[in-house]
Amino acid sequence: MPDVLETQGLQASYGSITVVKGIDLRIETGEIVTLLGANGAGKTTILKALMGILKPSGGRIILNGVDITGQVAHQAARRGLALVPEGRRIFRRMTVRENMELGAVTRPAAEAQATMERMFGLFPRLRERQHQLGGTLSGGEQQMLAIARALMTHPRFLLMDEPSLGLAPLVVAQVFEIIARVGEETGIGVLLVEQNAAMALSVANRGYVLTRGRVVGQGAAQDLRSSEHLGAAYLGLKKG
Repeated sequence: MPDVLETQGLQASYGSITVVKGIDLRIETGEIVTLLGANGAGKTTILKALMGILKPSGGRIILNGVDITGQVAHQAARRGLALVPEGRRIFRRMTVRENMELGAVTRPAAEAQATMERMFGLFPRLRERQHQLGGTLSGGEQQMLAIARALMTHPRFLLMDEPSLGLAPLVVAQVFEIIARVGEETGIGVLLVEQNAAMALSVANRGYVLTRGRVVGQGAAQDLRSSEHLGAAYLGLKKG
């Protein structure tokens, strides 16, 4: 049976301003689910609530039937959630290998080394660059490193926030190829927040469309892509 992460009526606020207004979503291991919508729709806030960075103001977060609402970030990590943050946030003055080792700091050395070898298989460029400082990598390579570092924790669910941000179009295509491979080769669940709706839907199994903190559409990725109303109104997709 797959692991299941879901929210039930999730609400999240910043002070007196409610940003997420009763969201129900579900993701299973082995699938890629994308959250789509304009800036301010509440996408990143949902990831922060799931990861324990922001405490929900209402609703529940459920992992395999267990209510984990209100957990803090280190508890979320222990339960198998990992975040690839917006802007990558690698350690620029540490080497590629050192960045990756930080992702497995709580795990036995032999297990961490075996995981690193798997990551180098998934990201051959990082093997080539393993002794370079993170700050010397290209934007695409830094995004690879951020993903690999998160995967070093052996997560059940990978939460990704705007992986295409600031990258050239050719690099964006490469990063999304990697995301598709991660989903196929690791069997984990990927929850992808992305403003590039066309690219996100090209790798996702399912999607949720958000506006002003509410879900206004959901379904199979192909159905969302072919929905003229959703595509034009919320996703910036053109007919044809």
